[in-house]
Amino acid sequence: MPRHRKKVATGPTSRSPVSGQTTATPSRNGRQTIAYPVAGDAEITSHVPVASPMLPARAGVSDPAAPPASISVRINKLLLNKYRIEKLISQGSFSTVFRATEQLIKRTVAIKVIPRSVYTGNRIRYFFTELRALGMNWGHPNIVSIHTVEPGDDEYVAYMVMEFVDGIDLQRMLSNNPPSLGLAVSIAIDICSGLSVAHQSNIIHRDIKPQNILLTTDFRAKISDFGVARILEESNDFAATVTGTRKYMSPEQYDGNYDLRADL
Repeated sequence: MPRHRKKVATGPTSRSPVSGQTTATPSRNGRQTIAYPVAGDAEITSHVPVASPMLPARAGVSDPAAPPASISVRINKLLLNKYRIEKLISQGSFSTVFRATEQLIKRTVAIKVIPRSVYTGNRIRYFFTELRALGMNWGHPNIVSIHTVEPGDDEYVAYMVMEFVDGIDLQRMLSNNPPSLGLAVSIAIDICSGLSVAHQSNIIHRDIKPQNILLTTDFRAKISDFGVARILEESNDFAATVTGTRKYMSPEQYDGNYDLRADL
């Protein structure tokens, strides 16, 4: 996998928090497009309101740095006196995910921690939309399920306790051992099945990519990370955003004029 990726944001030129460099080019609809390099392999998605390039930049439109390790979430320590943290699964710009054991019932779970330093102002709406999207799709075999949401503290908005998928993501499979034709078709059907139920609830995932497709040990595909999902019934500035990972975005999504088909 390449060591540098480019992400796309729409709006006035801003400075990358990683490199301090930006490039700006006009898009087909006249808005200015910003592409900046991201160090490392982490996939970082921009959440940027659609705006005229003549308007001032909004606060918080650039991706923040990855949240630092927390003194309240440490390996082999109890969280909330209920969950023993066992392993760091992933760390991105907007959240960190750990594997843990729920002590009372000895269930392995994934805990997504939501830092207050990242979800400030209107950005908190992404968190609540993710909760709604997961709740509306709960129990579907091709969507990662949420178990509960634990209240946060001074450092975190909340702790999302989710299904732990004991396997790999599709990106790792494709990099290490590409699937056979039959398995590839089976995975594609699973993804479409999960998207179908989400779309029936008017939910657009907006960031379908191999890293967000988790595979169980028997290769059942599960869609994860509804962190930038959009629910079509919403009509506010948050809903009218361009967001996603540039490499996997449809042209319509890139231009900010899209519907459920953007996920396909």
